[in-house]
Amino acid sequence: MLEEKFDRYCDYLKLDLNHLQEKIALLYGSARILESSILSGGFANTNYKLVVEGQPAPVVLRLPQKNIRTFPTEIAVLKRVESFIPVPSVLFADTSSEQPYAIVSWIEGIRLSEVLGIISQNEAESIGYQLGQILQKIHAVDLGRSGFFDHNFQFLREFESLGSESLAYLRMFLVNTKVRERVDIRVLDQIDFLLKQYEYELKSLSPCNRLIHSDFNPKNILVRKLDSSWQVTGILDWEFAFSGTPFNDLGNFLRFEEELPVGLAEAFLNGYISERSPLSRNWHQLSKLLDLISMFQFLSAELEYQKTFNTARTVIEKTLLWFKDHQRPLNNDHIIRKAIDSDILEIAGLLKELGYPQDDLNAFQFVFEVVARHAEMGILVAEGDGKVSGFLSYSVKPQLRLSGLSMEIDELCVAAKARGFGIGHTLLKTAISIGRELNVKRMVLSTNRQRESYERGFYLKNGFEETGSALLKMELGESMGNSAADMKKL
Repeated sequence: MLEEKFDRYCDYLKLDLNHLQEKIALLYGSARILESSILSGGFANTNYKLVVEGQPAPVVLRLPQKNIRTFPTEIAVLKRVESFIPVPSVLFADTSSEQPYAIVSWIEGIRLSEVLGIISQNEAESIGYQLGQILQKIHAVDLGRSGFFDHNFQFLREFESLGSESLAYLRMFLVNTKVRERVDIRVLDQIDFLLKQYEYELKSLSPCNRLIHSDFNPKNILVRKLDSSWQVTGILDWEFAFSGTPFNDLGNFLRFEEELPVGLAEAFLNGYISERSPLSRNWHQLSKLLDLISMFQFLSAELEYQKTFNTARTVIEKTLLWFKDHQRPLNNDHIIRKAIDSDILEIAGLLKELGYPQDDLNAFQFVFEVVARHAEMGILVAEGDGKVSGFLSYSVKPQLRLSGLSMEIDELCVAAKARGFGIGHTLLKTAISIGRELNVKRMVLSTNRQRESYERGFYLKNGFEETGSALLKMELGESMGNSAADMKKL
């Protein structure tokens, strides 16, 4: 259950009967409260179930705690969607007092998170399909722009580019002091690399002007069994609603996809696309990346919430594993990633295949480590079936004549048996993306005109232009030596 994965951020507001009576007086006058109880669930607000004299059904007194400033917006959203989404009806709201509150209708049902372990596959598929259709209706609300809005749906902060803002936000977390104390630096480096790979997809997110619930998951969904079938009866807690991309809600709902009952996730997606065109090819990748924003928000907190931190770290690590299985398919099973120490021998083998045998492995290992760890250098590898099928190394340096940075592709090699599957193209595309992120002005490389890749115009097809410059070289290896000890003199 989600309650077991996250800490509650504040104590419940405990009001005595007199205070509760004051809250309902403007709506129900002198009618007495016959029963009152605090509803469990949720991590930042207090909700009372009240049985009021003369009323046919209970009501809920909602008291915001963590996000008081956005409470008027939450109430406005509930009113806007209540005609087509199952949500509590707003019976009364005071959004201007020091402790705002609202009285909303009671919805019969139990949280979906509480029944996930007891429903059958057919029941899970039915619930999933209903939820997909409901979320699609939410996302059909076009707010014209992306950003955060007030209770009049006037934008308080508008995003010129939601994707760019999201990318910058994620990168800000990667250097956040609290995050770096709580997450392995190697994990953050892998996230940074993923962001470089998906930079342009993130920057071109579309649509970005839809109503987003932003906390659409089983703890905020009520279901009820009527006769022999389960029905979705309520979508709760709209305090984080904003205008953005549907990928936010999809990522949130599927955050713990592997824990959902068999058939629920697939039925959810089928319901979601039942009245619209299919999702984009990379929807799942982008949804996973955007959902990391919430995880890093948790991990940047000033106070300690160990249960939440453990969950956030687990989600981040599982996301990386998911990408290893799903990202950038080349020959159905290849991924692009940063080189690690265990790749050394395979990369040396590829260089030998290219015509550069590495006779001194100690020297090669030393240089490999320098390049792999250098702030202005890098090594990318294409991995498939647990083996390195290709690699690319690059270096970045400032150049006076450019008044900026130049990036050189130092080596690019794909194993002979792995050629023809787009591995070289994808390695080069990834390097170009990294160069753009670093604001490189020019990318250069040199290649032998007798190589097969040159003869078939590989680099020209990938956007490079051949120049008339002469490539001159002077070998200094014999006078300096090639040993690891000599390398360290550098």
